[in-house]
Amino acid sequence: MSNSGYIKTDKGNFTANNVIISVGLFNNKKIPLVSKKIPKSINQIHSMEYKNSSQLNDGNVLVVGAGRSGTQIAYEIKKNTNKKVWLSLGTLNLIPTIYKQINGVYWLNMLSGYDHYNNPIVYSLEDTYNSNIVDKMVQNLGGCVSNGVELIGRFKGYSNNSFEFEENLIKTIESANEYLSKFEKEIDKYIEKENLKMSKDQINFNLPVLNMSSLKEEKILEINTSNIKTIIWCTGFKPDYSWINLDVFNDDGYPISSNGKTSVNGLYFSALSLDPNFSNSSGFGVGLFGVDEDARRIVSDIIV
Repeated sequence: MSNSGYIKTDKGNFTANNVIISVGLFNNKKIPLVSKKIPKSINQIHSMEYKNSSQLNDGNVLVVGAGRSGTQIAYEIKKNTNKKVWLSLGTLNLIPTIYKQINGVYWLNMLSGYDHYNNPIVYSLEDTYNSNIVDKMVQNLGGCVSNGVELIGRFKGYSNNSFEFEENLIKTIESANEYLSKFEKEIDKYIEKENLKMSKDQINFNLPVLNMSSLKEEKILEINTSNIKTIIWCTGFKPDYSWINLDVFNDDGYPISSNGKTSVNGLYFSALSLDPNFSNSSGFGVGLFGVDEDARRIVSDIIV
């Protein structure tokens, strides 16, 4: 979009009284700059490019980033290969996989103030025998460790033919567990406030629990001794709005908006509140189910 107000496309230029940008925040992979210092003999893959273990070099694997993608990729590689796998944890905020028999993402959506989507995924006893459901649920940190994945602290850098890590593994997990406990307490408050009728049935999926006593801190992994030949960067994404030539971005390149509305009359951004760093109505971010409600709010503003 140019300063003259045109949208330029391969089919010509277009104008509109209102424009909603709905390309999201996750269209560009984010990889630390230190990746450029790592020897070219080591295969580097971003999570958006990873498909299966056939993409890995011979040798062992370092997965950097323990969000959902990182945890699932580390689990899958260890389960399906004989490679040694390290999973490096940075900032980690855990949400319940299931709570009160309902999917944790639903609760994330509710606690974020986006409540238009009101059809929770409620699990039943027969779901405990459904491998399509259970196989995904067990792909947590406990499942990783029980299958042989080694957890390690935050990735710091590379020097002297070695990967360097912070000794913050135990602290990171303890902090994540505190966050999870707070999350569940907030769910209970929400249930009481809304007077929700919850199922009295207790279903146990027997999900793996992380054994903290088995963890140890490591500062260095030498390439020669660890035989790490592949790094998978599960370090998230960043937006690319370089094609929008308007002064509506902060120094980090993120749109400045209030409920999607920018300082430019008629220009809106949809689904920005999927990023928990933005000003949501709670500190929990917003679940994916909030996207449609976010769009409804923007459209309502336009048609007033």
